[in-house]
Amino acid sequence: MNKHFRKAVVFSGLLVAGAASAGTETTTLNVTASVPGSCSISTDPAAFGEIGGPSSPEVTANGNVTVNCSVGTSFIIGMDQGQNHDGTFRAMKNPGGDLIRYIILKPGASDHWGDNGIVGGNFPQSPVSGIGSGSDETIPFIAKANGSGMGTGLNTYTPNTSYSDTVTVTVQF
Repeated sequence: MNKHFRKAVVFSGLLVAGAASAGTETTTLNVTASVPGSCSISTDPAAFGEIGGPSSPEVTANGNVTVNCSVGTSFIIGMDQGQNHDGTFRAMKNPGGDLIRYIILKPGASDHWGDNGIVGGNFPQSPVSGIGSGSDETIPFIAKANGSGMGTGLNTYTPNTSYSDTVTVTVQF
């Protein structure tokens, strides 16, 4: 091999090696993700069955609200006053416009289940809150109609008529 050629090969090898070790620089790569909280909600109907009239005893309907929120997600479940609220109570209405008043109570309490605020002027109401477990959580309620203190004299009992109301149940998370 030619003496000049060997020197050129050795010199170019030094240039390549020198270029590779001329220095380094680093940076960081941030990797992120977020997992939003989520909830689903369902309810049982509150079916009172037959109500005999103003002299019949109070009737109750038991039901449940079922909520499923992702683990650690705070939630608040509220109920609005229904479509036929009469200014003091929730009320079921028949097709003729007659009303029968009712209440919905939170579990283990005598407080009305609402969405924050006041039902009428005498009955505090509030939502139910919790923290999600990632599984279905069943929250019972008791609905009462024809009870004392509900102004049953204001109810209109029309025989052979069905009464109904729709209450919107909302979960905030």
